[in-house]
Parts: sequence; structure tokens; C-alpha cells
Amino acid sequence: NNYLHFAVLSGNYEITKKLLDLGMNPNDSAYAISDYYDAFECAKFSGNDKMLELLETKQISESLQNWLDLKNNDEYNLVNFRVSNIVRPFKIRMLDGEEISNESLKGKVVLVNFWATWCGYCREEMPSLNELGLNFDPAVFQIIAVSVDTDDRVLEMNNYINGNEFNFTYVRDPSLTTFSSYSCGVPGTYIISKQGTTVAKIEGGIDWTPEKYKKLIQYLIDLN
Repeated sequence: NNYLHFAVLSGNYEITKKLLDLGMNPNDSAYAISDYYDAFECAKFSGNDKMLELLETKQISESLQNWLDLKNNDEYNLVNFRVSNIVRPFKIRMLDGEEISNESLKGKVVLVNFWATWCGYCREEMPSLNELGLNFDPAVFQIIAVSVDTDDRVLEMNNYINGNEFNFTYVRDPSLTTFSSYSCGVPGTYIISKQGTTVAKIEGGIDWTPEKYKKLIQYLIDLN
């Protein structure tokens, strides 16, 4: 599937055709469906009719349509959606002491949200984020709320968690080790595919209730 991905991007008709004939399917890959859209546009612009015909085959056109459905949605620019092969390793402990990592979460779509009790935008988005999570089985979609509160704010953090019945997996990152590796502010959110690759980065707090976010998560769950 990696070869198919690069063949499509390079506009190589012969190799793309051979790989499709061998049964390769872009839907089996965690790579950039958005890039297939870019390749489709390039083929149209350059008049590469053979490549355009391939890109309109069932295997690829379904992926393109899924991508376009997301891309053309209102306020799309709020989500930097781009399936990639970037893996950001992390290993962190939950509040009960159990350790979780990106390796232990493979097979699930994971939403990692960095927050703090002192962050008003964080608290504002959490109810809608929780509502998003309630649409899915925890066996296939997990929300990890990473608190960056320092040790002197543990009481405030616990009070907030106990006062809100959100269906999150809570972890602490007071040393900011994981937070620094993800390079975002608070609130900041990353969505990770079942293969462990980053597929979206959202800076700032947003309302998670629009249907497009539910559709995005379901799309990632359905990817093999």
C-alpha cells in the first residue's frame, strides 16, 4: 500500500495499474487519503487521462469520496485532517497508576486532549467532547484527557474530575514530557489512527457536537 500511495502521488500510471491489479487497496492504508485527492486534481490539470481513469476506479474513488465529504463540510478548516505515517510515541500513567502507551492502544482510534483546570477554553469544550465519545464503543474509540496541571494543582484537578462525569481516561503529565513531544497548546487535541499514526491536530477549544466530527471518527474506525 505504501508503493501504491507513492505511485499515485508521482502520477505513475503503469505501476499504479499493476498494484491495483494485484489487489492493493488504498482503504487498507493509514496514509494520506487527502493526497489521492491532490493527485486527482493534478491528473485533471495535466490532462493525464489514463491516470485520471485509474483514480476514478472503485477502489480509489470511494476513498476520495470519503475524503471529499469531510473536506467540503462546513468549518472544515477547524480540523487539520491529514492521514499520515507520523507516530508520536508516548508512555504515561493513568490516575490509578496503570501505564498506557501508543503501543497498548493500537487497534483503537484515540483522541488525545491536553487540558488544565486553569484553562477556561479546556473546560468549555469538555462537555461536547464527552458527547462525541458517547457515540462510540470504548473498545474502538478512546478519549485520553492529559492534564498538564502542576503538582500544586492536583486538588483542583481531582475536584474538577469528580465534579464532572465525563467518560474520559484521565492521565497526568506534570513534567510536560508528553505535552512537549506533541507540540501544542492547551487545549490541544490529536486524533490517532488504529495503526498509531497521527491523523488530525486541532489547536484550541472547539465544539465537538457537529456531525462532521462523528463522521471523521467513524471513518477512521472503519479503516482497516
